[in-house]
Amino acid sequence: MPAIPTSPAYVAFGELLARLRLAAGFAKQQELATALGVTQQSVSRWEKGLARPRSNDIPTLERLVGAKENELHIAAGYQVATEAPRDKTATSHDRPLPLSALPPDTFESFCAVLLDRMYRPRGGNVHRYGGAGHKQNGIDIVATGPFGIHTFQCKRVNEFGAQKVHTAVAEQTYAADLKVLLLSSVASPKARDAMAAHAGWELWDREDITRKLHDLPLDDRLDIVDRYFSGQRLDLLGIDEPGPFQTPEAFFKPFLISDRFFNHCWEFVGRDTEVSQIVQHARDESVFLTCLVGAPGSGKSRVLREATQRLTENTSLHVRFVSPTEEVKAHHLDKLRNTRGGITLLVVDDAHERDDLAAFLRHAAVPENNTRLLLSLRPYGKETLRLQAANVSLLEPEVQFVDMRQQTKEQAQALAESVLSKCEGPQAAAVEIADATHTTPLVTVLAAQLVARDDVSVSLLGNAQEFRTYVLSRLQDVITATLVTGQDIPRLRAILRVVALLQPIIPDDPGLLSILLETEGIEQPDASRLLRLLGAAGVLFKRGVRSRIAPDLLADEIIRSSYLNSDGTANIRVTQVFDRASADHLKNLFVNLGRLDWRLREGQTDDSTVLNSLGTKLHWGERYRNPHVEAVEAVAYYQPRFAMNFAKRLIAEGHGDNSSVCNMVRDAAYTYNHLQEACHLLWTAGRNDGRELHQHSSHGIRILKELAKFQPNKPVEYIRKVVSFALELLERPASLDSTYTPFAILEGALGTEMEATSYSRLTITISHYHLPLERAQSVRNEVTGALFKYLREGPPRRAFLAAQTMAQALRGPMHNGTSDHAWKCEHVKLLRELQVVLSEVHVSPVVLVRVAESVSWHAFQHWPETSVEARSILALLNRDLRTRLTRVLVDGWGTETWELSESLERKEHDRDRQLLTADLVAAFPETGHLLDEVHACLEEIVNVGHDGYGSPYLLVNHLLGAVPGLATELLLRNNETRAGHLAPYVGKALSIVVEAGDSSLVNDYVARSEGSAEVLAQLAEAYARFEPSRPYMQHEVDLFKRIFKSRDSAVLFVASNLARQIASRSPALAIELICLADFEVNMRATHEMFIWVAGGDTIPKGDVASKRGELLKKLAVLKELDDYWVRTFLVASVKEEPRAVVELVKERLIEATRRNDWSYNPLSKEYNGTGLGLMAVEGGPGLLLELLDWALTKSKDMPSVRRFGEAFAGLCGDYDQPLLDLLLAWVSSGTQAHAALVARVLQESQPTLIYEHQKFIRDILNAAELIGEGTVDEIRSAIAAAAQSGIRRGTPYEPFPEDIRMEQHCVQMIASLSRVEPAFNLYDELLTDARHAIARQRKSKEALEDEDD
Repeated sequence: MPAIPTSPAYVAFGELLARLRLAAGFAKQQELATALGVTQQSVSRWEKGLARPRSNDIPTLERLVGAKENELHIAAGYQVATEAPRDKTATSHDRPLPLSALPPDTFESFCAVLLDRMYRPRGGNVHRYGGAGHKQNGIDIVATGPFGIHTFQCKRVNEFGAQKVHTAVAEQTYAADLKVLLLSSVASPKARDAMAAHAGWELWDREDITRKLHDLPLDDRLDIVDRYFSGQRLDLLGIDEPGPFQTPEAFFKPFLISDRFFNHCWEFVGRDTEVSQIVQHARDESVFLTCLVGAPGSGKSRVLREATQRLTENTSLHVRFVSPTEEVKAHHLDKLRNTRGGITLLVVDDAHERDDLAAFLRHAAVPENNTRLLLSLRPYGKETLRLQAANVSLLEPEVQFVDMRQQTKEQAQALAESVLSKCEGPQAAAVEIADATHTTPLVTVLAAQLVARDDVSVSLLGNAQEFRTYVLSRLQDVITATLVTGQDIPRLRAILRVVALLQPIIPDDPGLLSILLETEGIEQPDASRLLRLLGAAGVLFKRGVRSRIAPDLLADEIIRSSYLNSDGTANIRVTQVFDRASADHLKNLFVNLGRLDWRLREGQTDDSTVLNSLGTKLHWGERYRNPHVEAVEAVAYYQPRFAMNFAKRLIAEGHGDNSSVCNMVRDAAYTYNHLQEACHLLWTAGRNDGRELHQHSSHGIRILKELAKFQPNKPVEYIRKVVSFALELLERPASLDSTYTPFAILEGALGTEMEATSYSRLTITISHYHLPLERAQSVRNEVTGALFKYLREGPPRRAFLAAQTMAQALRGPMHNGTSDHAWKCEHVKLLRELQVVLSEVHVSPVVLVRVAESVSWHAFQHWPETSVEARSILALLNRDLRTRLTRVLVDGWGTETWELSESLERKEHDRDRQLLTADLVAAFPETGHLLDEVHACLEEIVNVGHDGYGSPYLLVNHLLGAVPGLATELLLRNNETRAGHLAPYVGKALSIVVEAGDSSLVNDYVARSEGSAEVLAQLAEAYARFEPSRPYMQHEVDLFKRIFKSRDSAVLFVASNLARQIASRSPALAIELICLADFEVNMRATHEMFIWVAGGDTIPKGDVASKRGELLKKLAVLKELDDYWVRTFLVASVKEEPRAVVELVKERLIEATRRNDWSYNPLSKEYNGTGLGLMAVEGGPGLLLELLDWALTKSKDMPSVRRFGEAFAGLCGDYDQPLLDLLLAWVSSGTQAHAALVARVLQESQPTLIYEHQKFIRDILNAAELIGEGTVDEIRSAIAAAAQSGIRRGTPYEPFPEDIRMEQHCVQMIASLSRVEPAFNLYDELLTDARHAIARQRKSKEALEDEDD
């Protein structure tokens, strides 16, 4: 029998070395190799167990990785152990691999990877042999090499008996030296016995595969388990999952390799003050966040090392660093909280580069978590961090900043001497090095190394900037010369400059590789290879999936030297990258250029030369692709001036309604110096944007309103500045002419509650806080003072809006917090001031009514103290007749300014309306004068308030009916086009005239209606209001016919109301008129008409029956038949005239072909319903067969046959057994065309068909098999589509119950079916899809839990 791969000779040694290397902080094999002076390939072979170091090299290795004395000697076999060291590193074999949980394709992929790792040490080549749809000769994987040919079959099964073994052996026709059957389950004794009968064959079941995995080197095991069984390292290998937290020793281990240019092996010089401050703050129980702030290269990391070393030695703090190569998730912090002892100090180096700071801050802000934070960051990240901390209520003194002072020349000299001493360089150069580099300690260290190692001329040190540039440029030379040779040198330099510009990058990002190809001419294979090389060498520093260049000062210099012109503008190379960059790449490009510009310009963020030079290239994109806007939005907080310039241009171009444009202005507004300009831009963008504020969070006015709101820790001065902007606008009359006015902004400052939102895994928490009155008092006084001023001074429109805004000032908080007494006093004060203003100034009646609406809640439903004051204001509404009239016109229903009784009756309102009517008639005895007064009042309501304010029609209609001659006067004025604001009431006036029998005036309107849809609508309204006590006359019937035949939407809408009125007198006439209407003109009118047709007794069934056929034919024009009352009519019609309904469906299918409009739906199906119920009526089955035959004849020339299935389902509803028997019989005697049509029908069946009608599914597929193989696929696909359709309900991120049910059902069905049956493949495919869906949901949950809070 051919030999199979055996375990490597030094597995135990390789496992132990790999574990110790990772624990010692050597993330890459290359890092350890560099420290040892060997190649990375040597370390790789050691860890795979293929080789071992020489005996005399092992002590050095043990020292570097922190091994115990002789531990590696014993593991490598150079020394006999008193106890087996492998016991400390071996993993448990107790739990077998969960192979059955893998889908078949994934199981095959797993096997291929496992075999590749097994055969690779023996020079083997493993690959999969084809896939679905290929002829595979009975094998799935083949391995070739010096050992010959080995083949493998993969069987992802739950059980595998002897007969299946024989079948598998018989199926293989591929010649091989060794043939192996791989099972995901445990092989039965009979299966093993059966395999033993076949020479050259082996059977590896789940237990065998598990053992072979454990025989692999540790790196391979980790890779395979992480890839296929994510999160199960501990269960399957006995190894903890990698985490984001490191001990200080582990964090700094990579920095303590002295041969590297970037290291911390030098003497600590001159930072004792900063270290002492850090230690003091970290030990202070009242300080939750300590921030070390320093410029690039100032030595922040070195200070952190010294400070944490002292804290570890002298305090009980549990110090942990956040790994720069891991992203921190919510569950990591949860575990930290659950397993800590005492207080944990979490240290985050280069915090300005991380996107997960919010999670740390939220965690530290909870005292119960016993966690403090120590962060290092660049100065430009300071304000961002301060705001983020404030959002979780971390403020000074809980937050402390330690600023890195500039290194003195004396300190720089001491540091340079230390480096020169270790590198055996000339000590005399230290003074000149210090003179040239003292501002940046990192450059001091690099310069001393270059002088010592590269024999750099000291004369270069005369110019500090030139030498600094030389040092960083020389570092690039060292990197390239060390890593590559020949043509790879310019390629590597090109990659470094592109990465520096676009970092952080994902090395295998197709967009990055494309940019490298198009801008630098580097082919993808070369780019990928060199990026991997930079990563292995530690030049690209990995954080999560993204990587950055280390040190970051090097990246800054690469950008400066490669992408900036001498005047600081961007050169042609930048524009080449810019033109090809995606939104994400552009965001990074702007951030990196902006940060460099910040450093070069000593912290200034305005008028960036380099960014401004790119500003002209920014432009608006497309609806679904707008990379420039998205990128600038992402950097607006860091580069507010740059963002504001672009936003200003976009708003001028008409893009102010775009959320990204307004968001970039909002983010720029967080920088106090830009707040006023940002407010102006947001006002310009939103003032005439008619969208509702509550529906659009990025509306310009809504953002302004939220900027004016009080929030936890938002400075009061910030809010005052936004309020001042709004008040300045209100001094300009034009601000009142827009869709939104500055008063909308002021409403934000009058809020009484604050809201904070936090996210954690599957939870969104919205916290409400009382706004302390004393905190808001000064701003509220400023706003309410302005409101009183506008009430006093006007003009009326501004006073009205001030009165409307006063309602916000009189609202109190709804949640617990500030005592009711404080707000009660505040509201009483405001109400009294309001009384004073109203007593001193005679405001417009419309303004006074609006004031009354604002105070009415206090008058009727709040504290007694405020009720007294508010009722005094309401009493002013009776001051004169015009005010009383205005009140009733605005508050037509009497629910705003009148008190309702306990039974919700409006007796007081009704009484006041009657008194008002009498007083109006007495004051204006002539109808013309009364009409003038009402019109003037309506005009004032519109001009002072707004169009649509109030409910005036209730009083106007009442007056028209109650005051003799008033209706006639209005009609006469309307004839002269003098109705004005009373024009909407002409219909009511006409109805009064019709009822009075004034035929001459009515006839005049009838004549005018011949050429006017408006007049025709007025006549329709008149007769809709008219309740005749006599039969309609012929001229009236003729008028009604013209009304219902109209194609004017407004006329038809009124006609729907007229139909009901006519039906009460003459149902037959009503149904006749409805049949004249074009139902497509106004769907709302159609809905109303079918209420009368199908909704009960309005039109008797007999009258409907007489016109049913005509009504059905007219329904052909509607785009859809989904209206409730239309469907109700169709359901009734199926019972009475089923053939007519089927003919309607045919006509609509033909119409769909003619229109070729996707929105035209012949007949939609009803989910989980009975449809129109055609199968239940007598003759229904026969009609369905006729419909199928008809569709068969039309299928070639009617593309809309694709809609036939849905129309069929709409007629029948859920498919029952009789219907399925009908379909089976029809297709069984037919052709492939019959089957194709039935497939359309089955595709629209209920999702539960797969469970409810198992026999039918087998029978229909067997019948399809007799027609042809293609037919089987078509029917099978249709049934599968139906089974996976419908609504899914369940718990978010948990597998859907439908998928679990499908999985269980398919497993059951597969067990009962022969593989040769067509139904077997259906259930097998559905099972695969169900399991994939279940896995997707579970992975979605895992991904969500892994996301940052």
